[in-house]
Amino acid sequence: MQKNFQKFIFRSLALISTLLILTGCSLMNLLRTDGDVLVPTQSHDYLTAEKLVLSGEYGKSIPFLNLSLKRNDADYNNTLLLSVRSYDQVGQPEKAILAAQELLLKKIDSVSELKARSLLLKNFSKAKIDISEHPEKNSLALLSQNSQGDSLVVLESLKWSMDFACDHFCVEEILYLKEVQLFYLYIIETDEVSFNRAQEMLKSRYEFFHGFLNKEHLDRYFRKKIAVVLLDAFKKLHALQLPSSSQGALRAELFLRSLASVEKNIETWLYQ
Repeated sequence: MQKNFQKFIFRSLALISTLLILTGCSLMNLLRTDGDVLVPTQSHDYLTAEKLVLSGEYGKSIPFLNLSLKRNDADYNNTLLLSVRSYDQVGQPEKAILAAQELLLKKIDSVSELKARSLLLKNFSKAKIDISEHPEKNSLALLSQNSQGDSLVVLESLKWSMDFACDHFCVEEILYLKEVQLFYLYIIETDEVSFNRAQEMLKSRYEFFHGFLNKEHLDRYFRKKIAVVLLDAFKKLHALQLPSSSQGALRAELFLRSLASVEKNIETWLYQ
């Protein structure tokens, strides 16, 4: 009997040890320590929302983003940034603006700030606000200049705001392109390493909008508005180029030449 009792005690202790190990592992998955402060790790709602945003399923991500925001935990700022991205892509500029403005009141890194400010400026345009002389444009320019000369950081940060749909806000998106292209031309002229990526992005955006002129299922008046605003954006792009004999100026000139056929095709289409 004594032996059976000892076996029972042994099994009980083994079971308790196993439970403690499993419980400890579970707690470690939920919490990490920072001194005496317990900081929650990324929640299921946040991770689901992040996965959906990164896979381009913006509409599906919004309920999970809202659930993550309600937790008000360590993921809050990142959730706000993903919310700006999703609301921009589903065509809800007012909500994108509110999320961006809230995020910019918080202490965030420069990359997140560049993303938030560029998306904010884009959605101001979508909300029918004139952004040509908007203070937010100046803030974005200053932030770009203070990025420690890392043009790749600027280009990657602006990428989200250059993801256009050309749907209900097509004209407003082109108006945003018209203003933000300054940063791309600056990189083309000043950065021997990153200029190719800058000019590829800018050219692809002009070609993207140009493609909508030949979509016969779209209202012709709507397409004419696209053509007019595109030509106005081209006009501003030419005006931004500074006359110079430097290598940077030569790169900018060659880039504008590469766009000449697109510009000419838009003119021909509009006035045919």
